[in-house]
Amino acid sequence: MQLLKYFCHQWFRSPRGDRLLYSVIHNKRPRQIVQIGLGDGQRTATLLRMAARYRPDDGIAFAGIDLFEDRPSQLAGLSCRQAHRMLRPLVERLSLVPGDPFRGLAHCANRLAGTDLVIVSAGHEKAILRQAWFYLPRMLRQDSIVLVEERSRQGLAFRHMDIGELAHLAADVSVERRAAA
Repeated sequence: MQLLKYFCHQWFRSPRGDRLLYSVIHNKRPRQIVQIGLGDGQRTATLLRMAARYRPDDGIAFAGIDLFEDRPSQLAGLSCRQAHRMLRPLVERLSLVPGDPFRGLAHCANRLAGTDLVIVSAGHEKAILRQAWFYLPRMLRQDSIVLVEERSRQGLAFRHMDIGELAHLAADVSVERRAAA
Protein backbone atom coordinates (compact mmCIF):
# COMPACT_ATOMS: atom_id res chain seq x y z
CA MET A 1 0.00 0.00 0.00
CA GLN A 2 2.90 2.37 0.78
CA LEU A 3 4.35 1.72 -2.63
CA LEU A 4 1.03 2.53 -4.28
CA LYS A 5 0.76 5.84 -2.40
CA TYR A 6 4.35 6.67 -3.31
CA PHE A 7 3.70 6.06 -7.02
CA CYS A 8 0.51 8.10 -6.81
CA HIS A 9 2.45 11.11 -5.45
CA GLN A 10 5.43 10.48 -7.67
CA TRP A 11 3.55 10.38 -10.95
CA PHE A 12 0.03 11.73 -10.60
CA ARG A 13 -0.93 13.81 -7.57
CA SER A 14 2.03 16.07 -6.97
CA PRO A 15 3.30 18.87 -9.19
CA ARG A 16 6.14 17.79 -11.45
CA GLY A 17 8.58 20.02 -9.54
CA ASP A 18 7.87 18.18 -6.24
CA ARG A 19 8.57 14.70 -7.56
CA LEU A 20 12.25 14.70 -6.58
CA LEU A 21 11.20 15.56 -3.03
CA TYR A 22 8.87 12.56 -2.78
CA SER A 23 11.44 10.31 -4.43
CA VAL A 24 14.05 11.29 -1.83
CA ILE A 25 11.61 10.62 1.01
CA HIS A 26 10.80 7.21 -0.45
CA ASN A 27 14.44 6.21 -1.00
CA LYS A 28 16.16 7.89 1.97
CA ARG A 29 13.42 7.44 4.62
CA PRO A 30 14.57 10.47 6.64
CA ARG A 31 13.96 10.69 10.36
CA GLN A 32 15.04 14.30 10.95
CA ILE A 33 13.78 16.85 8.42
CA VAL A 34 14.34 20.61 8.27
CA GLN A 35 12.35 22.83 5.93
CA ILE A 36 13.17 26.47 5.29
CA GLY A 37 10.00 28.20 4.13
CA LEU A 38 6.68 26.44 4.81
CA GLY A 39 4.34 28.43 2.56
CA ASP A 40 0.75 27.34 3.14
CA GLY A 41 1.89 24.10 4.80
CA GLN A 42 0.07 21.69 2.47
CA ARG A 43 3.19 20.28 0.81
CA THR A 44 4.87 20.03 4.22
CA ALA A 45 1.95 18.07 5.67
CA THR A 46 1.95 15.70 2.69
CA LEU A 47 5.68 15.02 2.90
CA LEU A 48 5.50 14.47 6.66
CA ARG A 49 2.66 11.97 6.25
CA MET A 50 4.70 10.13 3.64
CA ALA A 51 7.87 10.18 5.76
CA ALA A 52 5.95 8.92 8.80
CA ARG A 53 4.73 5.88 6.85
CA TYR A 54 8.33 4.76 6.43
CA ARG A 55 9.17 5.25 10.11
CA PRO A 56 6.17 4.04 12.10
CA ASP A 57 8.25 2.97 15.11
CA ASP A 58 10.69 5.84 15.65
CA GLY A 59 8.65 8.79 14.39
CA ILE A 60 9.77 11.93 12.61
CA ALA A 61 11.51 15.02 13.97
CA PHE A 62 10.67 18.15 11.99
CA ALA A 63 11.96 21.71 12.22
CA GLY A 64 10.35 24.44 10.14
CA ILE A 65 11.91 27.86 9.67
CA ASP A 66 9.53 30.47 8.31
CA LEU A 67 8.62 34.14 8.61
CA PHE A 68 5.14 33.17 9.87
CA GLU A 69 3.50 36.40 11.12
CA ASP A 70 6.35 38.57 9.77
CA ARG A 71 5.59 37.53 6.18
CA PRO A 72 4.55 40.44 3.93
CA SER A 73 0.76 40.67 3.78
CA GLN A 74 0.62 40.07 0.01
CA LEU A 75 2.19 36.61 0.44
CA ALA A 76 0.00 33.74 1.59
CA GLY A 77 1.22 31.60 4.43
CA LEU A 78 0.59 30.21 7.87
CA SER A 79 0.85 31.81 11.26
CA CYS A 80 3.03 29.95 13.73
CA ARG A 81 -0.07 28.80 15.62
CA GLN A 82 -1.72 27.49 12.43
CA ALA A 83 1.47 25.65 11.46
CA HIS A 84 1.69 24.08 14.91
CA ARG A 85 -1.92 22.89 14.77
CA MET A 86 -1.46 21.46 11.28
CA LEU A 87 1.92 19.74 11.75
CA ARG A 88 1.99 18.67 15.42
CA PRO A 89 -0.17 15.54 14.94
CA LEU A 90 2.10 14.35 12.10
CA VAL A 91 5.46 14.21 13.90
CA GLU A 92 6.98 13.02 17.12
CA ARG A 93 9.08 16.17 17.64
CA LEU A 94 8.13 19.54 16.16
CA SER A 95 10.16 22.73 16.25
CA LEU A 96 8.92 25.89 14.54
CA VAL A 97 11.44 28.71 14.31
CA PRO A 98 10.21 32.16 13.29
CA GLY A 99 12.52 34.22 11.14
CA ASP A 100 14.25 34.40 7.79
CA PRO A 101 16.66 31.58 6.82
CA PHE A 102 19.72 33.38 8.21
CA ARG A 103 18.29 34.26 11.62
CA GLY A 104 16.41 30.99 11.94
CA LEU A 105 19.47 28.84 11.21
CA ALA A 106 21.69 31.03 13.39
CA HIS A 107 19.26 30.36 16.23
CA CYS A 108 18.90 26.59 15.89
CA ALA A 109 21.65 25.07 13.68
CA ASN A 110 23.57 23.42 16.52
CA ARG A 111 20.57 21.60 17.94
CA LEU A 112 19.65 20.31 14.46
CA ALA A 113 22.89 18.36 14.05
CA GLY A 114 22.39 15.03 12.32
CA THR A 115 19.65 16.23 9.98
CA ASP A 116 18.81 13.71 7.23
CA LEU A 117 17.00 16.03 4.82
CA VAL A 118 17.02 19.81 4.37
CA ILE A 119 14.41 21.37 2.09
CA VAL A 120 14.92 24.97 1.01
CA SER A 121 11.73 26.34 -0.55
CA ALA A 122 11.81 29.00 -3.26
CA GLY A 123 11.08 32.64 -2.62
CA HIS A 124 13.86 33.67 -0.25
CA GLU A 125 16.02 36.71 -0.88
CA LYS A 126 19.38 35.68 -2.34
CA ALA A 127 21.33 37.83 0.13
CA ILE A 128 19.61 36.20 3.11
CA LEU A 129 20.21 32.70 1.72
CA ARG A 130 23.85 33.55 1.01
CA GLN A 131 24.29 34.33 4.71
CA ALA A 132 22.34 31.26 5.81
CA TRP A 133 24.55 28.75 3.95
CA PHE A 134 27.22 29.28 6.62
CA TYR A 135 25.13 27.47 9.24
CA LEU A 136 23.96 24.53 7.16
CA PRO A 137 27.10 22.30 7.12
CA ARG A 138 27.13 21.92 10.91
CA MET A 139 23.65 20.36 10.74
CA LEU A 140 24.50 17.70 8.17
CA ARG A 141 26.02 14.24 8.18
CA GLN A 142 28.01 12.86 5.27
CA ASP A 143 24.90 11.18 3.78
CA SER A 144 22.47 14.08 4.37
CA ILE A 145 20.51 15.44 1.43
CA VAL A 146 19.85 19.11 0.67
CA LEU A 147 17.09 19.94 -1.82
CA VAL A 148 16.74 23.49 -3.10
CA GLU A 149 13.62 24.67 -4.90
CA GLU A 150 14.34 26.99 -7.82
CA ARG A 151 12.37 28.78 -10.48
CA SER A 152 12.93 27.86 -14.11
CA ARG A 153 11.05 28.32 -17.37
CA GLN A 154 9.08 25.16 -16.60
CA GLY A 155 8.08 26.42 -13.14
CA LEU A 156 9.29 25.52 -9.66
CA ALA A 157 11.42 22.41 -9.25
CA PHE A 158 13.76 20.93 -6.66
CA ARG A 159 17.38 20.16 -7.32
CA HIS A 160 19.87 18.22 -5.25
CA MET A 161 22.68 20.36 -3.79
CA ASP A 162 25.81 18.31 -3.24
CA ILE A 163 27.99 18.71 -0.17
CA GLY A 164 30.84 20.27 -2.20
CA GLU A 165 28.60 23.03 -3.52
CA LEU A 166 27.24 23.65 -0.04
CA ALA A 167 30.76 23.82 1.44
CA HIS A 168 31.74 26.34 -1.25
CA LEU A 169 28.66 28.50 -0.53
CA ALA A 170 29.25 28.30 3.23
CA ALA A 171 32.89 29.36 2.86
CA ASP A 172 32.00 32.21 0.48
CA VAL A 173 29.97 34.12 3.06
CA SER A 174 31.28 37.61 3.68
CA VAL A 175 29.09 38.49 6.65
CA GLU A 176 29.67 38.87 10.32
CA ARG A 177 30.11 35.39 11.84
CA ARG A 178 27.74 34.68 14.70
CA ALA A 179 27.81 31.57 16.80
CA ALA A 180 24.69 29.46 16.50
CA ALA A 181 22.65 29.08 19.65
